[in-house]
Amino acid sequence: MGKGKSSEPENDFFRRDALSTITRFKDDLDELEHLDFTTMALPYHVRRPKKVLVVGAGGGTDVLLALKEKASSITALEPMLKWLNS
Repeated sequence: MGKGKSSEPENDFFRRDALSTITRFKDDLDELEHLDFTTMALPYHVRRPKKVLVVGAGGGTDVLLALKEKASSITALEPMLKWLNS
């Protein structure tokens, strides 16, 4: 390896600059009740959106919350700035 080079291969599908939790999901929405006590759940307590757009989907916790809250349409977007700047 040359000086200043990482030993890890470049991977376009993994962002090292963002920290996101990954919630284990076993197909039981009742196991996601703890998400109701997060700030992400606020929109679902104020109103019940049926269509949800998650920008910066990361580990998918926001998507799981939308599933738990019975959103009928969920679109998850993970912007890849590297690709936009190419």
